Amino acid sequence: MEGQYGLGSQDHDTSSYAALPGTAQAEFVPHNMTPMKFHFASNKEVAGCHPSRWIYELTNNDFTACDMFQRARNAKLDSTYTWDHPHRFLINGNQSFSTACSRLLSTICLDCHFHFVFKLSWDEAHRDALCHPAQSRWPLPDNQFPWHHLVWARSASDAEMSSDQSKYYPLLAREFFICHAPPCTFQVTLEVSEPRMPTWWVQLLSDRDTILEQLRAARELEPSRFETANDDWADQAPMNLNTYLKNLLESGPDDVRSISKRNRRFSVLFGPRCYPIFKELEFVDEVRERDGVPDEVFTPTAPAPPGGPSGSTELATLRAYLEDVRTEIQCLIYKAEPGPERPNFCSPMLHADLHCHEVPDLAGNPLVNTERYRMLGILPNQSRDVVVSAYKRQWELLPNQRRALVESLMGVANDTGDELLSDYAITQSSVFDSQTQRQGTGDDDGLVSQALNFLGLSPPNNYSAGSIIEAFRKKVTRDPADAGTARSMLMLIARASTDDSYQAALLMESDPKMSLQTAHSVLGLGTSPVPWQTSAEAAKNKLDASQAAEESVVYLEALDAVADHTDSALLKDAVAKLRQSTGITSAGGGDSYQADTRTGPVDMSLPVGLHNIGNTCYLNSLLQYLFTVKPIREVVLNYDESRLDLTDRCRYFSRRPTDKQGNPGCRTCLR
Repeated sequence: MEGQYGLGSQDHDTSSYAALPGTAQAEFVPHNMTPMKFHFASNKEVAGCHPSRWIYELTNNDFTACDMFQRARNAKLDSTYTWDHPHRFLINGNQSFSTACSRLLSTICLDCHFHFVFKLSWDEAHRDALCHPAQSRWPLPDNQFPWHHLVWARSASDAEMSSDQSKYYPLLAREFFICHAPPCTFQVTLEVSEPRMPTWWVQLLSDRDTILEQLRAARELEPSRFETANDDWADQAPMNLNTYLKNLLESGPDDVRSISKRNRRFSVLFGPRCYPIFKELEFVDEVRERDGVPDEVFTPTAPAPPGGPSGSTELATLRAYLEDVRTEIQCLIYKAEPGPERPNFCSPMLHADLHCHEVPDLAGNPLVNTERYRMLGILPNQSRDVVVSAYKRQWELLPNQRRALVESLMGVANDTGDELLSDYAITQSSVFDSQTQRQGTGDDDGLVSQALNFLGLSPPNNYSAGSIIEAFRKKVTRDPADAGTARSMLMLIARASTDDSYQAALLMESDPKMSLQTAHSVLGLGTSPVPWQTSAEAAKNKLDASQAAEESVVYLEALDAVADHTDSALLKDAVAKLRQSTGITSAGGGDSYQADTRTGPVDMSLPVGLHNIGNTCYLNSLLQYLFTVKPIREVVLNYDESRLDLTDRCRYFSRRPTDKQGNPGCRTCLR
């Protein structure tokens, strides 16, 4: 991967340099969907970032896209310590675990005691399609995805979180992030919750003067009983409470230890002023007989045994709450007197879970928050393959900011001094500058304006591909009988563009085989995956309400697309039954359908078209494919340069090959 590379060393590598992202010929890339990917609004431009950058921005309360920290700054949080500082995350309790398709990492900030829970998940069926550094190579082709690229999908609403909020789990925010690499199903749910110990707890546990005063009073009242007590006790309230909680968490339901209120240390370090703390910890105030003498005690409520995967503690339970409090107490202890044993910082573990490496020496680096690094979603001093991987993902996410992306790539290449990265950036800039970025050029005859109007958009065409595709979906959903015309409008708009990525996006959407998102829209299924029965029922309802055969064809196309994209045999069977019941059959074994209205045999003397086979989908697909071949596209778009006059001689020679002198010749023998 690190070997020397020349632009002319391999044809494939040369094309990787000379092609903008998404335009080079590459193997098929599957688009594996998840509910969160469905929810992600593709028509909105949201920047993503490499996981190392994501961790850096989280640690420093400065997400580029996610507004979680802005909301926190506007909220009134009752916390003992300020939270707006670089966080230092520690492993929290026994709450972290891993399964075949998930990972949970429970952490706490050493300094502010806010809790950060990272819930990672992926589709086990597509585990092999997850991004992985083993796919890294140089130059990076479009169908290789070595690194995750995390994009903020959405925030949970207050209504969504209300059922999960409790004393045990005072949830503040829940943010959803997805990996934007097409085949990857990796996603991160970040949950942030308040410290479990309110400010008054911390003040009571840290009140040295009051503890010393209680010790002085105890010595006066019972000198012999407290003769070995010393002033060091003034700093030991957190350590004693930590011990109480440790014993409780390690005890079974039948052997929990009560604490006598007359216990020497308890009476001095805590006493009546701290009774509310123990009641909040669900210790029960009881009176027991001891040697015939009543003894007031605090008896803890035994937490249920751990019930999570691999023996982990489930969140939002009494056990988890006690673990959370204990971890916060341990933070107090460490900050008061750092010992030789370092806390269990989890930064290396978090980077490993996100399949990335920590970038050292970022503190004070003047480049880290410059616009070019934010634009690409990377950190200074990352490798060239990381830079290009992020560049390719941002290219898809930010179609209206591609010039800025190219300029940022040039700037980062200049910062690194990496010759190979510089060559790549220069080539990308050259190719980009050679393409006209305004999509409305080539509309001298007004056809693009008409196409936009048909889709419900106002000229001129300054729209991103995502916006046009969204308008197309709305048009087909609203007027399914016009689906064929709408596809033609997409192709017309694509033809007027000189941006290969823009063209490819529109041409893919104009294919007769609907995308899953379009099929869901046509059937009124929303953006989330649904059971196959729901899809079939929605299609049946649409067919029952259909007023024209053309509409019914589109509804069946949509259901067939859902069946293909989800690989559902049951749904495919449902499609077949609906075809039979409606009399709309498969056209020539293709992917579209026609009403079976023919009354006679096919007239094979007619040219291929609607009158003899009733299907133009094959021809349409063939034309779309040919339009992606650059030489053919150039001939079509520059037809005037190759057009022949309509003379008898031109007609004759357009049908027969000629030799170099222009004389007619045999196709087989002509040299």
